[in-house]
Amino acid sequence: MRKSSFPAGLLFLLFAGLSLGAQDSEATRSPGPTEPFEKEREALAAEVAAAVPDLPQSIREGVRQIPRHLFAPETFLSLTYQNRSLPLGGGKLLPAPGDLARIAALLNLTREDRVLVLGSGAGYGAELLAFLGKEVVLMEEAKTERDRVSRLLADPSRVGTGRNLTLMPDWSLESLSVLEPFDAIFLHGGVTEIPRSIMALAKPAARIAALLKGEWGSSLLVLIERTENGEAITVHGDMFFPVISDWNSENR
Repeated sequence: MRKSSFPAGLLFLLFAGLSLGAQDSEATRSPGPTEPFEKEREALAAEVAAAVPDLPQSIREGVRQIPRHLFAPETFLSLTYQNRSLPLGGGKLLPAPGDLARIAALLNLTREDRVLVLGSGAGYGAELLAFLGKEVVLMEEAKTERDRVSRLLADPSRVGTGRNLTLMPDWSLESLSVLEPFDAIFLHGGVTEIPRSIMALAKPAARIAALLKGEWGSSLLVLIERTENGEAITVHGDMFFPVISDWNSENR
């Protein structure tokens, strides 16, 4: 039998070196941008798709890609990728992904749509709409919440979701009047009626979704379409009170 020309000791060192090199390569591999909570994101997207009939694939993909853990309080980090709302403090909530998916489906955004979001809900809802539309302008009344959202939106982990999101520096509907009218508006709770001053910011044929305060702390999801002549038509929601008012930012 022909003997190997390599000494046994040299062969052992060669194979050991290859094994250690592979382990070292695996240990130093940089994680991809979507790896944190990747399995949880996939499971959440599947749960939301099952809960919302005929959910567009683009919305499911937005739920999967957006790092919700960045928007959740650390206290509730273990609950971040469950389909439930989470308390933010000060009476504010981080909305449940399924609720936001329903709203996004009702708004039926295209890549050409500009969206106005009033009330941040930690910025998570605005981030989802930015993933779907062309541009989102976000306005939050509370300065502490506005500052927190500003820090979140600057987080580099948002790469790959929606960077086309502008946070207004203060709460002033008058500052929005200089902007072009919006294709869609989302009013994130806090009122019992949709102000006419907000309706005036919508284009003809625009859609306005609102989470209105109901009785006993409940919310009512309403979708309004603005007609070509400026009238408002309720196309979703059971209404038991007027939905259009003369409310403005000075007399909330």
